[in-house]
Amino acid sequence: ADAQVELALKAAHLHVFRHAALGEFKAAAARSYGDHQFVEMMWLKLTCVFLVNNLGFDLLFQDADLIWWKSPWSYFAQFPQIDTFWMDDGARSARFAPHYPNTGFYLIRSSTR
Repeated sequence: ADAQVELALKAAHLHVFRHAALGEFKAAAARSYGDHQFVEMMWLKLTCVFLVNNLGFDLLFQDADLIWWKSPWSYFAQFPQIDTFWMDDGARSARFAPHYPNTGFYLIRSSTR
């Protein structure tokens, strides 16, 4: 998050992690799928999850445009041996084969495995 977002989140009493080494993310939207801005966004999206998970926390990440019809936690709890759950991409292209993951939402459990 940039300084403005960090202040807004802290004002809402949310925990915020911000570090200069992550760089600043431009406010401009990506112009097309896979462009430089889009790739930067994807790396930051994955990096923030890695950092929190590396501190020993389980983390469910989801895009802002995703809603849950019901809480997913009871479903995840049925499978304690599974360390990660991913949204299905829906596209059956070779790029995402063989599991077709999508970062619209994903849960990564902290594990020593």
